[in-house]
Amino acid sequence: MENTQKATLAIFVDWENLRIELESIQRYHKEFGEQFFRFNDQGHLRAFFAAFMEEDEELMEDKIFLYVSTPLKEWEGQILDHSQDGYKLESYKQQNPEEYKQARRKSDITKIFNQEMRLSGFFEVRQVKLKVEFEERNSPEYVKEIGKDVKVPKIKPRLKQKQADTYLTADVVRVSCKELADRILLFSKDTDMVPPLEYAKEEGRKVFVAHITESGYFVPNALKEITGNAGVRQRNIKEILSKIPKGLSKPPIEKPNRPTPPFNAPPLNGVLKHP
Repeated sequence: MENTQKATLAIFVDWENLRIELESIQRYHKEFGEQFFRFNDQGHLRAFFAAFMEEDEELMEDKIFLYVSTPLKEWEGQILDHSQDGYKLESYKQQNPEEYKQARRKSDITKIFNQEMRLSGFFEVRQVKLKVEFEERNSPEYVKEIGKDVKVPKIKPRLKQKQADTYLTADVVRVSCKELADRILLFSKDTDMVPPLEYAKEEGRKVFVAHITESGYFVPNALKEITGNAGVRQRNIKEILSKIPKGLSKPPIEKPNRPTPPFNAPPLNGVLKHP
């Protein structure tokens, strides 16, 4: 009798890394736009990940490991008003009220997304720390009274996800050493993931990195050296959309206007080919 036992697949998702890539694809490929695929919708997101699974695979414990950032508002609640960061944040808020307002709206969306993914029961959510770095720059401003530009010091925050690779590495190592899965599928192009994938491979796991064919971000060679070319699991937009049931989701969460660069998410380690 033919053995029909399926291989167990563990999926690990660095959400900030993947989200930036999805936004980039939607910007350049209208057929993958929000009217067809809404990545803030947990139903669409489940179907998206299912598109990368093979027929001979089943999901480990019916859950996906999802690493998400702490919302900005939660970070604000953790700093003291009299701290250095507190002073800088207040200066920024006074200098850029509209930009700060947009960032707060984006924080609300992040919080709702994190909660919905956690409550769905389909994702094992790990909320990682948010790191805010303040940069002081001299920006030229026109002063009417003297009829010329003068340099005015401005404070700009830059948000960065912190410790996602640490949490992800710990989970990959645990799953591998306890033999909880036969295969590892990673949704991240961060080369910091090379060591945990190496470990998983040494423990006898087959390792894969997910890639959307139309993406402008390539899979770094350092990751390919671990997975091999066959370990880059590719799907194109058409294949992904074929897995999205029509009328599956509720209306999308309202998105804020795209914030100015200081509030952009951290860049991917991959290289964007689009101009």
